[in-house]
Amino acid sequence: MTSAANAASPSSCSEDGVTGETLWTDPDDPTLIPYRRSKTLAERAAWDYMATYGGPTELTTILPGAVFGPILATSTIGSVGIIKHMLTGTLRGAPCIGLEIVDACDLAGIHIRAMTSPKAAGERFLATGEFTWMLDMARALKDEPGEDGRQVSTE
Repeated sequence: MTSAANAASPSSCSEDGVTGETLWTDPDDPTLIPYRRSKTLAERAAWDYMATYGGPTELTTILPGAVFGPILATSTIGSVGIIKHMLTGTLRGAPCIGLEIVDACDLAGIHIRAMTSPKAAGERFLATGEFTWMLDMARALKDEPGEDGRQVSTE
């Protein structure tokens, strides 16, 4: 199951903390944004179901950060939309947030390894890369413009 790294991190982004597969985001925290709450509750529901399920199916959850990479359809670009907005200039500045990025192809490989390894059954796996500030992403895109030659404003 694809969950999200947001389901395994401290509830408050303003507090220092360590993210790990054994940590669960507190879905009852009133400051938690709905996206993080929904990801946490959905994964918890899957694990609760498996705890009472008597069949042969096993569960492993993969918890990716921000997923970027090749897209299958332009109607559902998700996180890649951030890059699109940077390249087209419709994102005029870089918000003061950072992301732990994972490539979509790497994420697919992680899922395949999890499905084919008996040791993965019953486990949670973070699938995140290095933390990157949005401003640093914008600067990298400015240094390496897209195919159409557009660059991103970092001011």
